[in-house]
Amino acid sequence: MDENNSTLIRERYESQNYHTFIRETHRIYMIVLFLIILELLFFIIIGTILIASPKSFLLAGFFAIMSILLARLLPNNFRELRLSKELDRFGELAEGVVTDKWVSYDHSDPEETITHYFVTYQFGYQKFRQDSKNAYDRMSVGSRVNMKYLPRDRYVARLEMK
Repeated sequence: MDENNSTLIRERYESQNYHTFIRETHRIYMIVLFLIILELLFFIIIGTILIASPKSFLLAGFFAIMSILLARLLPNNFRELRLSKELDRFGELAEGVVTDKWVSYDHSDPEETITHYFVTYQFGYQKFRQDSKNAYDRMSVGSRVNMKYLPRDRYVARLEMK
C-alpha cells in the first residue's frame, strides 16, 4: 500500500474521533457573504434570462439548480458562524498539545492534486484536527498551543494563532 492510500485510510478512520474545529469569525463572515452574493447573482441571472427569452428554460433551470445547491451550503456556515461568535464571547482559553501532523493528497480531480496540511492537537481527552498550511508550518509535534473552547460544550474549539 503506498503512502498516499495509507494516509487517506488513516484520515478516514481517525476522522470519527475528532471534534468540531471552528474557523476564525472573520473568515466565516467572508464565506457567508460570498455565498449570499453568489446566490443573489444567480437569481438576477435567472430573472434576466426568463425576461429576455422566456423560452430559455434550460439555461434558467441550470442556474436554478446551481442556486439550490449553493443554498445547501449556507446552513452549515451559519452554524459555524454562530459557534465562532459564541467562542469569541464565552470561550475559555486553554493549553493543548500538538499530537500529530501530516500531509494528505487528494487525487479526486485528475487535472489537479489538492494538498491538505493537517495538524492534530489535543485538549484533555478531546482531539481536534485542523487543515491549515499555516498551522502545519508553525507547529511541531509535542509543542504547546493556545486554544479556546466552549465551557458548555468542550467538543467545540479553535486554535488561537495570533
